Amino acid sequence: MPGWCCPARPSRRSATVGEPWFDPGRPPADATVATFLAGLRSRVAALEAVGVSAVETMCLLDTDGRGVIVTVDWDVPSLPEEQSLQLALRIPEQDDCEVTGCLGDHYLMDSYAADDPDCLTLRDPDPDRCAAAAVEWLTDHLTRPVVRDEWWHAGMVVRQRWHFDGSDVPVVRDRWTGWRGWWGYLADRGAPDRTVVVRDVSRP
Repeated sequence: MPGWCCPARPSRRSATVGEPWFDPGRPPADATVATFLAGLRSRVAALEAVGVSAVETMCLLDTDGRGVIVTVDWDVPSLPEEQSLQLALRIPEQDDCEVTGCLGDHYLMDSYAADDPDCLTLRDPDPDRCAAAAVEWLTDHLTRPVVRDEWWHAGMVVRQRWHFDGSDVPVVRDRWTGWRGWWGYLADRGAPDRTVVVRDVSRP
């Protein structure tokens, strides 16, 4: 997308009751974008039910008026990097809505890959149906258990790996600790010594 208009985002400590959901800071110029955002807001009860608040969301309008990115903070205890669930709506020349989604860092949508089963790829002419699918995708990911694999050596954790339970794809880069000489030792160790559930939010 060519460019984004980013509103000021309050900190969690300064958030107040009634904070608007998916607020771009100004009304969208495109009716399709406005309908998509309205569809998201009409379904926020599903996000609130899994512990998300409005202040944990952000909305960026494309400067050409034909798209929008929304993000939802992804709160996982002990995760070494901030991550968010990211959705992008774009209106191609055919006027269908194109919605993509991924889990990523502060480089928005940089982690999206069309062949990744954990990402969202959707085309539909109805922006409200796109919003419904987007909220379903968000809720699915917000309720997926996250586990941390640990490799131990000499009584210390020397490598950690976070991923969705049942998936081999890491959600962040592996974290290495200890001496560099242990890396080769760990490369041949195979399965982790321990797996810990770090996030398990039940879906209502």
